[in-house]
Amino acid sequence: MDRSVLYSTPLGFQVSDPRSLPPGSTATFSPSGFKVYCSSKADWDRGPWDCQIDNGGCEHQCQMNNSQPQCFCPPGRQLKDNKMTCSEIDICSIATCEHQCVLYEDSYVCTCRDGYALDPDGTRCRDIDECKMGHNLCDQDRVCVNTPGSFECKCKSGFVEMNGKCEDVDECRRYPCEHDCKNIPGSYQCSCFEGYIQDSKDHLKCKLHCSTSECPADCDPNMYWQCNCPDGFVLDTSENEYFCIDINECEMGTHCEQLCINSFGSYTCYCHDGYSIDSDGYSCVSEDTEEGSGTTSTTPVISVLVTPTSNYTIEGQTLLTHGALFGIIVCIVVVILILVFLVHHILKQRAKYDASSDFNSSSAEKDVDLQRVSTQKNA
Repeated sequence: MDRSVLYSTPLGFQVSDPRSLPPGSTATFSPSGFKVYCSSKADWDRGPWDCQIDNGGCEHQCQMNNSQPQCFCPPGRQLKDNKMTCSEIDICSIATCEHQCVLYEDSYVCTCRDGYALDPDGTRCRDIDECKMGHNLCDQDRVCVNTPGSFECKCKSGFVEMNGKCEDVDECRRYPCEHDCKNIPGSYQCSCFEGYIQDSKDHLKCKLHCSTSECPADCDPNMYWQCNCPDGFVLDTSENEYFCIDINECEMGTHCEQLCINSFGSYTCYCHDGYSIDSDGYSCVSEDTEEGSGTTSTTPVISVLVTPTSNYTIEGQTLLTHGALFGIIVCIVVVILILVFLVHHILKQRAKYDASSDFNSSSAEKDVDLQRVSTQKNA
């Protein structure tokens, strides 16, 4: 907001509160520096005006462009908002500093706020990761977390801040484990019931495990025929008891390209001397080795390709091979034929026996009819 006005007449007189002014007088507003010119029509024209009259009111150079006056400043200076006077150029106003600009001699330098470092391009600022600087910024029970321009000390994983201290969280309250859970400082451990082991794909879950060739099946107490077996085992029954029998994958001849060793619930593929097991755990690839007797010393790779027998119902199909199933069917047919033959033979013998008995009885009756009865008189 303008605070004062200084009037100048063509004769060079300056007054602050004139009653009347002649044409050609100027009025300068302070502190803005705006100027107006009193034309011959007794109108006040805002500067700059015609360059031929008092340099158009410009502090330095005045030029007419397309009949319009325009003021210019010398190098290193720039026009103020009044478009007439000049001031020193604020270099930092045109600088490209991301954070701060500091005048330095006839130029400037860029600086950054605390927690940042100047990038090699001299204008941008990059965050300083104080947590990687190797200083002990946090207490022993806390970890350093970097933030833009600073850092924070937070409780370690498995702990929560309470009353300014890091307290251990009992994760077992959330029942993360399928079977047993044991809370430890900052974490927890899962374990499995007897007859189970942890699933290698998910340590929170447990799966059936059998360390021998035969184990009792895991059956539903309410539906005793609904049973499960570990991977690599097949369900079998005997005298209304259900148990799991290890599947010998090596007997199938399809799981390994060369040699195979069966194990409980699994198997191992390995190769002849001069070959090594491929990454697929099945194939054998040739290797440049000297001739020898025996097999290669390459560590066997276990490749479990069996189908789990989970949720197995005895009323459904069993996991038997086609050969075993064919053998069972043949045995059943043979037993039936033998039973038929025996029944037929027994019936045939019985018929012969009945016929013989009837014949003997008829002959006896005839003998009785033809027999004479004699009596002797005693003298």
